[in-house]
Amino acid sequence: MHSFKKYFLFSKNERIVIITICLIITILCSYKIHRAHDSRKQQIFSYKILKFKRNLASILSESNSSTEKAINRYLTNSNLVIDLNKASAKELQKLPNIGPVYAQRIIEYRNGVGKIKTIDELIKVKGIGKKRLKKLRPYLKISY
Repeated sequence: MHSFKKYFLFSKNERIVIITICLIITILCSYKIHRAHDSRKQQIFSYKILKFKRNLASILSESNSSTEKAINRYLTNSNLVIDLNKASAKELQKLPNIGPVYAQRIIEYRNGVGKIKTIDELIKVKGIGKKRLKKLRPYLKISY
């Protein structure tokens, strides 16, 4: 037992060196983890840029007369969140895949039930199914 202690008894200067080395290793590992996290953020950002380019290409492939309207629709939809209980037909038409007919149906449903309580209630509106509702969900909110 005495010989075991002999190898692990360090002078004050040796302990300082060992602690310093441990701190340097910890800092380097933390930096590497941080860089890996930033790399993931960069991948996500690159994916969003690619998605934006594809959306822009699809918009520009529409007929020239409606290109400006399509670009405006895309730019307004990117940060759009609409309250179902307060929105007008014009505001509802800013939602993806919602034209004047669907907007009117949503308003008629809302007027019929009073206030919409959950976003899932939109399934009861004629023509709005699970797929369409899934596309609309990020742009919708409910106020009471």
